[in-house]
Amino acid sequence: MTPREVISSAGGRRQYSKEVYRIVETQAGSAADFLVDDLEEQSVLESIIDDFKPPAAIVSSEYHYLISTPFRYPPLKHGSRFGSRAQSSFYYASEEIQTCLAESAYYRFAFFEGMSEPYPHKVRSNHQLFSVATMTANGLDLTRVSEKLVSDTLQSKTDYQLPQNLGAAARAEGYELIRFYSARLQAGINVAIDNVDVIISTTPTNITAVKCETFSVDGIISMSLPKSFPLTFRRAQFLVNGHFPYPPK
Repeated sequence: MTPREVISSAGGRRQYSKEVYRIVETQAGSAADFLVDDLEEQSVLESIIDDFKPPAAIVSSEYHYLISTPFRYPPLKHGSRFGSRAQSSFYYASEEIQTCLAESAYYRFAFFEGMSEPYPHKVRSNHQLFSVATMTANGLDLTRVSEKLVSDTLQSKTDYQLPQNLGAAARAEGYELIRFYSARLQAGINVAIDNVDVIISTTPTNITAVKCETFSVDGIISMSLPKSFPLTFRRAQFLVNGHFPYPPK
């Protein structure tokens, strides 16, 4: 099925209006603090991390940086589900908090997976969960695609060719938001936003502190919200045929 056929199968343009969630690691007590022995090493590591951050796209100064920063110009260091390195980045968010945390856990596992040797100690980190309100008449709802093979391909943990081609086609046809099933949490739903104007919040709302503990050797990540039992994610739940699937390059 071609990207345009997938768009047709999804029912074309739809209204979308919903609060969606993102999570970011706070600068204080970031994971980088725990991976080095002294302040000099930390400075070097943070400069390396900064080298992997492409320039932010130009977004109106009325938007808080947590909203504007994800919109980046190409070339990007990495692709994403619906975008290649040669395209502007999408603003990804989740409709439910648990889905947002599952996505975050996957990328934390990917970070530690990339180390030449497993990090032997528990890593504590602090995060901020927040939401923004969205609204558009140019939404593409891929959860409405009925063909199972196509739906499974769009959710693939290893093959990004169809969704990336679809992302390019959707952009070309003026779609501003793509709604899709998460590859990290069954029945979880995410959105990919192409136009900052879709986000009607100028500042993050419902900001909530999240404490995270990562046991990379044991393959366990635990995330705690205030007055809630911790949510535990295991490396094993993200594996495909016994291997960890890395994000798209």
